[in-house]
Amino acid sequence: IRFKTTVAIAADNAEFRLLVNVGNAPDGAKAVNWNAGINGLVAIKAPAMLPDFGPVLTHQMARIAERTRLNDHYGLPEWYQDGLASYVASDIPQDQRYAVVNTAAVDAWTPPDALEKAYGNMTIYTMDEPQNQLARAHAAMLVEHIGTLYGNATLVGIVDDFSVWGD
Repeated sequence: IRFKTTVAIAADNAEFRLLVNVGNAPDGAKAVNWNAGINGLVAIKAPAMLPDFGPVLTHQMARIAERTRLNDHYGLPEWYQDGLASYVASDIPQDQRYAVVNTAAVDAWTPPDALEKAYGNMTIYTMDEPQNQLARAHAAMLVEHIGTLYGNATLVGIVDDFSVWGD
């Protein structure tokens, strides 16, 4: 898939807030993306503000690529989209990996419906809360597990199939 996405780089927090049109966006917010394909837009903080600029940009571009593959019949569950983008960007912090492994060892994996519920309550303001970081790490590691077990082509196939069948 070929597409041309606009990347707007903010020099500081104030400019980032203007770009994303969220006047009180938290300082911890790194980037936001909209739309798909040629209409795609990523607003991201400057590399000097983000020690992890590459993975953050990769994550945002992966989100746009996912939406570009969808054909507007059905949208993927948010946990899968975010988990796939995190897997592609390899941006799952080690401490969050350990937390997921420890949680799964005691309670088991968080099921997709619970992940979807967690994502339904997540906003730009609450993404850094511990339970939301754990849900995001869980989603990414679940997608990673699927890719490792069945091959990464399966992950793209899920996007393509879901967009047609919604299942």
